[in-house]
Amino acid sequence: MILLAALSLCAGSAVACRTQAAKTAQKAVILRSAKKLLLTVPMAKASKRFALMIQVGALPMKASLEVYDEKGSLLGTVSPFGAEEHRSGGQYTLPLPGNLYPGTKMTVLCVLRLDAEHGRAPKATELLHAEIVAQD
Repeated sequence: MILLAALSLCAGSAVACRTQAAKTAQKAVILRSAKKLLLTVPMAKASKRFALMIQVGALPMKASLEVYDEKGSLLGTVSPFGAEEHRSGGQYTLPLPGNLYPGTKMTVLCVLRLDAEHGRAPKATELLHAEIVAQD
């Protein structure tokens, strides 16, 4: 489904179309290996904005954690900078789209990106916790 959308939207030369199709196919393969999380949007009195709070442990050097929605759209990337951050992990907040309603469920896909071409599901020691929180 994602591949067909890329092919229909491709409006350049044949080489550009093949390159875009290859990137889309590669992304689809990586997303199949993602860790899927089903999260609940919290009940919030006055907040209409929500964020994804992610706690990561130690990540491999030069790796980043990419977070996608269930349609394959990138929500954000957690990319610790420096050797100390990779060893100790940390807590990160990614803003979420404004079309979320309290009490509903949202599926997010998490991929540990090792380099431009390779990704895998994060281990339990790499992705420690994720939840949707209301923002003020």
